[in-house]
Formats: sequence, structure tokens, C-alpha cells
Amino acid sequence: MSENSVKFETREAFLEAVQQHQDLTGADASGLDLSGARLIGLKLVGANLHDVNLHKAIVAASDMQGVDLSGANLSDTFIAGVNFAQANVRQASFAGAKIIGVNWEEADFTGADLQQVRMRASNVEGSDFSEALTEGAASSAVSWDEAKTPPAALPAPIRKFPAWLPVLLLLGGLLIWRRKRQQAAEA
Repeated sequence: MSENSVKFETREAFLEAVQQHQDLTGADASGLDLSGARLIGLKLVGANLHDVNLHKAIVAASDMQGVDLSGANLSDTFIAGVNFAQANVRQASFAGAKIIGVNWEEADFTGADLQQVRMRASNVEGSDFSEALTEGAASSAVSWDEAKTPPAALPAPIRKFPAWLPVLLLLGGLLIWRRKRQQAAEA
């Protein structure tokens, strides 16, 4: 813990510290409702965010190594470019979250809810996904075989582009061709 570590009793106090870009190493914000918050460019190494509500929050470009997010609600959260190495996310809910370019090395996801998660280009080396729920989850550029314990049901691969995109492009091309043909016939 740093000399700046402190127990935050209110959402407002924590968000003020975030806005001032304080070093929140070892901070305790457990149990706070931080739904919709923007946690960007922070240092929250070893912070206690147990049972925190981060529903629909944005968590980006931050160092949160060793953070305790056990039991936290991160549903529908956007997470990008964060270091969560050795994080405790046991029993946390990530349902519907979008996760891009995150380091989860040696994180503990035991019993976490990863249903409907979209995870791209993330490191899960040494992570434990025992009993994690992954129904409807999808991933791209994630090496699940490097996890200590991969999820029982691996997330489906994310397509490089939506299945409907070629149809839309074809229809758009046909409409343009038809319009040009009509214009040529009228001229």
C-alpha cells in the first residue's frame, strides 16, 4: 500500500480522486456504486474494489495489477488497455462486457460470469477460469490454451466482420449499378 492509500466512503470522494489523477495504489473503494464511471489513466495497483458496482463503466489505460474485484459488477462495461495481472475477479460479473487489449495474466476468474462477453487481443496466460460461465461469449486473439485452467466452454471465435456485411455490400452495389443503368438509359 502506498502512503496515498485511503478508504473511500462515498462515490463522490472516489470520483474526485479519479478526476485529480491521484495515485490510488492500495485504495479501498469496496462496495461503492461506481456505475457509469470513467476510470481512465489510473494507478489502482492492489486496490480493494471488492463488491464494487461498475455497471456500464469505462475502464481504460490503467494499471490495476493485483486489484481485488471479487464479487464486483462489471456488466456491460467497456475495458481496454488495462493491466489486470494477478487480479482477483472471483465471482465477478462481466456479463455483456467489451474487453480489448487487456493483460489478465495469472488472474483468478473462479466462478466469474463471462456470459455474452466480447474479448479481443487479451492475455490470459496462467489465469484460472474454473467454474466461469461463458454462455454466449466470444473472443478473438485470445490464447485460451495458455490459461492455467481454461473455461469449460471456450468462447466462440469472433468473426472478422459481421455475417450480414457482404450481403449489405452486394445489395448496395446492385442499387448503385441499377441507378447508373437507369441514368444511362434516360440520357
